[in-house]
Amino acid sequence: MPGIIGKAYMENDAFVAQRLSGDADAYVAELIDDWSYPPDLAARLNPAIFAWMAVPFNDPVRRQVQGILYVDSTDRDFFTDARQDLILQASAGIARFVVRRYTA
Repeated sequence: MPGIIGKAYMENDAFVAQRLSGDADAYVAELIDDWSYPPDLAARLNPAIFAWMAVPFNDPVRRQVQGILYVDSTDRDFFTDARQDLILQASAGIARFVVRRYTA
């Protein structure tokens, strides 16, 4: 499973990253070499994206990833520590709501 979504799923943890280069061809190479994207998929991704974050949602009983929240930005510095904390807090709130709503 490629990319930050795959990393969040496989490691069951939140991740944030940003592009290493502003060059579109270097970005495609980074996606292939560093994030395990197939070349055809890497070439189709939006070259305007400079930062991304993925947060897994877990089933509290089975402790398995049930979904991933993915967000990205055209601003390389968008995911400040404060924004990351906000996204993590919001994700925890969404997860609590889903558990209550669908297990009651």
